[in-house]
Amino acid sequence: MPFCPKCGNQHQDEAQFCPKCGNAITSNGGNAVAQNSGNATAESETNLSDKWVWTLACVPILGMILEYIVLNVVGFHSEWTGVVIFIALNVIFVTLDISELKNKGFHPDGWLWLGLLLIPVYLFIRASKTNKKFGYAITWCVLFVLSMFV
Repeated sequence: MPFCPKCGNQHQDEAQFCPKCGNAITSNGGNAVAQNSGNATAESETNLSDKWVWTLACVPILGMILEYIVLNVVGFHSEWTGVVIFIALNVIFVTLDISELKNKGFHPDGWLWLGLLLIPVYLFIRASKTNKKFGYAITWCVLFVLSMFV
């Protein structure tokens, strides 16, 4: 009898959805293979690095620091400096995070656009799709609120 490679639940049928975790299972020579539909297997979840998503969570503070440097140290003054810096940092770190997700077997294509438009929503969805905690999403929200008062 095949086992779900994601959660380890034993199955009776040759091809079905796991009742425990919802992953699609097919039998491949006696071995169950997960059909990945947005989530990766348990092995790739443990190897998934959160370095880029944590950096993305710190963009509200990193952007303020970089904006200070550009305005006061470099001396470049424009009313759009801060906006351009924040957009550039978000695009860079979302792109790096999505590259990391794809390398580990995740398929974020359905929620990819959120990373470019709604950063906190992207962070919460990423945490839920990768079975991680919401720490970086909450961190972004707190830092964003704090950046409004600085």
